[in-house]
Amino acid sequence: MIQTTCYFRRRLGLLGLLLVVLTPFPGSLSGQGAAPNIQITGVPPAKQGNPTDMFRISGTVTGVQQPRDYAVIIYAFAADLWWVQPYDYQPKTAINDGKFQTLTHGGTAYAALLVRAGFKPEAKMPALPPEGGDIIKIASVDGK
Repeated sequence: MIQTTCYFRRRLGLLGLLLVVLTPFPGSLSGQGAAPNIQITGVPPAKQGNPTDMFRISGTVTGVQQPRDYAVIIYAFAADLWWVQPYDYQPKTAINDGKFQTLTHGGTAYAALLVRAGFKPEAKMPALPPEGGDIIKIASVDGK
């Protein structure tokens, strides 16, 4: 009886140790890392847009496992509308090594939308869309 009890205690101890060792820590192999996020780090000037002046906008994207499955959509706010950048026929900016960078026409404010790759942005809108569906996260800043 004593040998059986010791045998089961050792087995339970080994099982417990295996569970601790094999259980992934938060954010490790389980795929439950940080939530997707986007940040604008290179802010263009606050200037009214025109067809010829272009400015660099850049930022970071974190928390996405497969960057090729996502894109960044840039909008500039000018003349009371949000205009997709840099052009309506070229609205998507790729994510490379957790960063994005593109050119934008001037505006008084700028927004970067982290979206699923299949998202089709509007060329212009009176207000930014809400997060949800294919729009994962939105960051916006005033021009500097």
